[in-house]
Amino acid sequence: MHTARYVVACAAMVATGWAWSVWFPVGPVRRPVRCAAMNSGSPPTMLVVAAEGIRNAIYRSTNGGGTWSRLSDSLEFIPEDIVFDPAADSVVYAAGAGLFKSTDRGVSWHQLRGPDHCWCSGLAAVPSSPSELWVAGSARSDGIDHASVGRSTDRGMTWSLALCDTNRSFGYSVLRSSTDTGLVWCSGFSNGRSVLYRSSDRGLNWTTLLLPPAEAAGPPGPGCGLCRPEPREEPPWGRLHSFCVHPEHPDTIIAAVTSLGLYRTVDGGLSWSLTAIPNGVYSLAAAPGAPDVLYAGTNGELLFSRNGGIGWTRSPVGGGAVGAILVPDDGTDAWAATASGILETTNGGWVWDTRAVFPTGRVGTISATSGQPAALYAAVDGLGIFRADSGVRDWLRCGSFPGSDSLASLAAGDSGVAWALPRGTSSPAGVFRSTNGGMNWVATDTWLELGGALAVSPLTRSVVCAVGSRCDSLGAQHLALALTTDSGTTWTHTLLGRGFTGRTVAMHPTSPAIFLLAGDSSGSPALFRTTDTGATWARVGAGLAGRVNSMTFNTGTNIYCGTTQGVYRSTDQGTNWAYNGLAEVRAVIVQDGWKILAATRTGVFLNQGSVWTPYNYGLIDVNTYSIISAGWRLYVGTNSAGVFSGQIPVGVVEPSRTPELSDPRIPTPTIYHRMLRLADGAQAALFDLLGRKVTDLKPGENDIGQLAPGVYFVRRPVTEDGGSRTAVRKIVIQR
Repeated sequence: MHTARYVVACAAMVATGWAWSVWFPVGPVRRPVRCAAMNSGSPPTMLVVAAEGIRNAIYRSTNGGGTWSRLSDSLEFIPEDIVFDPAADSVVYAAGAGLFKSTDRGVSWHQLRGPDHCWCSGLAAVPSSPSELWVAGSARSDGIDHASVGRSTDRGMTWSLALCDTNRSFGYSVLRSSTDTGLVWCSGFSNGRSVLYRSSDRGLNWTTLLLPPAEAAGPPGPGCGLCRPEPREEPPWGRLHSFCVHPEHPDTIIAAVTSLGLYRTVDGGLSWSLTAIPNGVYSLAAAPGAPDVLYAGTNGELLFSRNGGIGWTRSPVGGGAVGAILVPDDGTDAWAATASGILETTNGGWVWDTRAVFPTGRVGTISATSGQPAALYAAVDGLGIFRADSGVRDWLRCGSFPGSDSLASLAAGDSGVAWALPRGTSSPAGVFRSTNGGMNWVATDTWLELGGALAVSPLTRSVVCAVGSRCDSLGAQHLALALTTDSGTTWTHTLLGRGFTGRTVAMHPTSPAIFLLAGDSSGSPALFRTTDTGATWARVGAGLAGRVNSMTFNTGTNIYCGTTQGVYRSTDQGTNWAYNGLAEVRAVIVQDGWKILAATRTGVFLNQGSVWTPYNYGLIDVNTYSIISAGWRLYVGTNSAGVFSGQIPVGVVEPSRTPELSDPRIPTPTIYHRMLRLADGAQAALFDLLGRKVTDLKPGENDIGQLAPGVYFVRRPVTEDGGSRTAVRKIVIQR
């Protein structure tokens, strides 16, 4: 019997991130990548086509994905595929509603004639024959679509039709062999089945290879390491968009079917085996210098194979759908174009790093309903309001409302009720309410001229407070309050603080009569408090500095405030304030009465005592504007990458400001086969990635053979200089 051997790699935690606090993107707007291409330069030029609403933009990198430049604001066509000319690095072809060509590496485009009546969806060019170009798509005749393949021998100037399937069918992608000039393949769909069309005489004659339907797929092959997912309501034939052919063994083909998984044939399509069933395969690529190295992209995962597709290894990336994969050379380096940006691996797919984030609009405000699962609302500058319900997976764009789509604040109520406050830059702000989950909005009050923030009482949901600004009869601007206690049927209006602009509001967690308003004028803050639901007001806020962006109650007297100068704390209901750390704080919340989280220009920070620690692992944009909690999850809105979800921190604490824990009294854990050894006599404990305690550790050897491979943390108390602190070390258990 083979005994698994475990290795533990130890590394001191650094103050730049918490490896166990993982954020992953959940929307609402992430750039779907339509296609990508790479030439053979050194370093190569990479082009990526990203969807931006109803438009498309091209991004280019000339330094291996290190930096990216945007080449166009809007393309006049929708690219389905792009490919470089193998003999001219500056020439690029694009397929869409026709065929297009660029001679300046994607900056400008002009349309070629292309195959007649053909919607082009796939392109292929071959280095051994650079004047030859192939295109796959669908041609319409007598109202019926037919899968078609077009061939050009003069770089796209003239075309001949090489394939036209007379059934109702569609063509997706095309591939021409680089070693056998006669072999051509086209993926498609015909008669309710995913198919591969194959020609051995450069398109004169074709054979149709049918992939098995879902009910005949059978279990995945040995060694794939993947489990069969739950049944999904999808067509039984799937969508065969991507495939790879072994350059040395043309009868060996890997086909990625979006609904079914990854198929493999070694006999030219006579029989197929299902090697892996990931959740929706969107892209597939092979390494040209290592034919057995393959990459596959799904909705949130990258898989790689080192044995020609027989077995696959998962590599979660948390970047949304993988629209395209670029693999040069032997596959050690690869790039994946995801819905949240560009990822790169330099070690064959085991670890992926972010190389680009395409702008998506600032998520300035997010809100969640009470209860589980929570409905999440997010306001994106210039795009409007989005809502996600169960699981925060699919976002629905809510209905628009009169005035500007640029929102100052959102507040979620219960049973489909939501509130929105525009900034009021182009028209009076007003307060809008939706009673059907954001699909329709009605103005319930139009008194405010500029919007600042909204708040719904956590105890009495009919009490809603909107703060902003309004001019008096003499034209002087005031901090202004609009308050309703009957869900917007009637409103009371109050002017406070001449010369101030209203910024934020906080409502007491147990007494709906107590709340605070904050505003500012030229960076000088103003704070007002009421204890009788707005009947009377007192000016408070001694010691507060900077523009106030966020305010939250912790207890009846304990309040935290986020300003441009940092986090401030009050222990007397806002009368006096003391600086608590950080700078440029956009939002602040408190969890479990003692965990403070702040969203700042440089990321999310956590304070569980007296020290702020970065909490940014997994964020691809640390310029954060909003943060909330819903149930056991955190949600943070970023400047350019949408909303991210993260685990509320529990368990592990790392209070050190030093770059790393190098105290000689902290033992370096070592491993002896299945044993973790602590060198000195102190007690310790082992925690998992979510901060849950796994086991206590005793001095000497500890058997960890029963634990699953992965990342863990050894936590132990350390006494020094008459005080105590907690030391944390990360360990990685590998098989």
